[in-house]
Amino acid sequence: MEASTQRPRAGATGPAGTTTGTSVSQSLSLNPTRRVKRCLRTTLLNSTTTKSKPRGTSSSSVIPSREQAELTGQRLASLGLNYDILIHSSMTRAKETATIIRKYLPGLEMMSCDLLREGAPIEPDPPVSHWKPEAMQYHEDGARIEAAFRRYIHRADLKQQNDSYEVIVCHANVIRYFVCRALQFPPEGWLRMCLNNGSITWLTIRPNGRVALRTLGDTGFMPPDKLTR
Repeated sequence: MEASTQRPRAGATGPAGTTTGTSVSQSLSLNPTRRVKRCLRTTLLNSTTTKSKPRGTSSSSVIPSREQAELTGQRLASLGLNYDILIHSSMTRAKETATIIRKYLPGLEMMSCDLLREGAPIEPDPPVSHWKPEAMQYHEDGARIEAAFRRYIHRADLKQQNDSYEVIVCHANVIRYFVCRALQFPPEGWLRMCLNNGSITWLTIRPNGRVALRTLGDTGFMPPDKLTR
């Protein structure tokens, strides 16, 4: 599915030289005479891993987060893309996940960002009974997560010479909010989506501002007994 980020709300423009972020994206065939104006921006959003129990298993069957991160790193490496940077949330579990992934992407620059920390992006609609943050948390986290969206999800700058690929390791709430905003869906619907730990979400932003969601929460590269939420 595709949407345009041309409206100011969708963060259509951004800093020079930034890359994409969502699972992985395919390169666009570019006309050399218009290459500067037609660079593709791809973002691979990776949900952090954490120790958790697969559904329907005993308490002794805990899947270490390291195993999921290893599988995610292998998957990203197998795609054969020329990644530009690996950005991760400053929370401990995101940093640990990113460090494991980077083993499979040697030499890739890694950067921490406080804006990507987990939080409550916006009050969900419809509301849920099992999760009710204070109104102040929505106010504080929402502004921060929106700032993260505007920083990382935007079309390539006109000065960019090549297609770019960013890997962003963050958290499920942040990723779901990013997807709603990028596709210009009502952001209040973010909690209607579910993401597995270590999953890959892939967004491609075209030069004209259109956004394509290639995959959402992909964990097809993990065996069933390693899937957790």
